[in-house]
Amino acid sequence: MDIPAPLYDFSDPKLWTDWTWSQRFPGSVELRSYFQYVAEKWDLRKDSIFNTLVTSAVWHEDTSTWVVRTKGGDKFETRFFLPNTGFAAKRHIPEWKGIETFEGTWLHPSYWPKKGLDLRGKKIAVIGTGSSGVQLCQNLAPLASDFVLFQRTPNLALPMRQEQYEGAKNESMTKEEYAKLYAGRKESYGGLDFNFAPKSTFDDSEEQRKQFYEELWQHGDFHFWLATYQDMLFNDSSNTEAYNFW
Repeated sequence: MDIPAPLYDFSDPKLWTDWTWSQRFPGSVELRSYFQYVAEKWDLRKDSIFNTLVTSAVWHEDTSTWVVRTKGGDKFETRFFLPNTGFAAKRHIPEWKGIETFEGTWLHPSYWPKKGLDLRGKKIAVIGTGSSGVQLCQNLAPLASDFVLFQRTPNLALPMRQEQYEGAKNESMTKEEYAKLYAGRKESYGGLDFNFAPKSTFDDSEEQRKQFYEELWQHGDFHFWLATYQDMLFNDSSNTEAYNFW
């Protein structure tokens, strides 16, 4: 039986000793609760300022420091300045003709209301299949009276195999095993508790490859991507072989 590995835990023992996840891939509510928990354990709020707009950040060569200013007039001098805005932090809403007069409900996924939407029996359309689009499709399609997906390029999605953890089930790993798990993540290419298989794609026969891919597929999570043959991400022929199975 697979031990439910805490994919999203920080490795600090102060955090994982007292925290128990309810799902293999927790939803936004549980993740937000975890962030609150981490903030309290690490006492992060004393070093945080919220709802503040940074208006400038200037590097000063003579002092090797950044001078950061905010809209409220605050000034900070620091050796390090990490914007951490993310590669997809800026929302993009296409300028579709007639969108301002559309009488139905439409929204960008990043504006999804915390209380959710009751879309049962509605006609639903999803435009685009980035990661959000994939998640929307699998959750909204069963609710819709009619469902249409508009996409330019299909997303190469993998089965994650969601699991529900019940109480102590998630604590089937001892503290010693948790420590070993986190130590191993430092040696993993993906920073997870598993690594590439120590063999290349074409070391196996066609039948062996098929069986190996199937095992990864059935396991779920990130195994098909990061526990596969060691050359899959780095060799075109090996990558194509995995794609063909997909």
